[in-house]
Amino acid sequence: MNHTATLLRDLRRLGIRLEYHGDKLRVDAPADIWTEELRDKIAQHKAALLELLREEEIHSTFRVLVDGYVVVEARTVDEAVRAFDDTVRGVETAETTVAVELRDGVGTLLRVAYFPPWEK
Repeated sequence: MNHTATLLRDLRRLGIRLEYHGDKLRVDAPADIWTEELRDKIAQHKAALLELLREEEIHSTFRVLVDGYVVVEARTVDEAVRAFDDTVRGVETAETTVAVELRDGVGTLLRVAYFPPWEK
């Protein structure tokens, strides 16, 4: 594990939440552990922490697509699988084949269901 990943893990274990908004890093820390030393350490590694948080977000976002269009985004695997299953159950009759896909944040296909054309 690299130094930045270790730092992020340690901060989270202390109950510190980090979020990014563009190039700004938002820190939410319990008052009893917040120190100048900790603030300086986070500031020193800000760029690397921002990069790691962005990378985590990319890999933790799941998308359900119907015919190539995103219909649901999910943050966890369980949430994504439920959304996929709900979407599959909600497919209605169509004149063309309908494709329902579950993809991770980098576009890897995790599940797919195809529904051929059919009439009511």
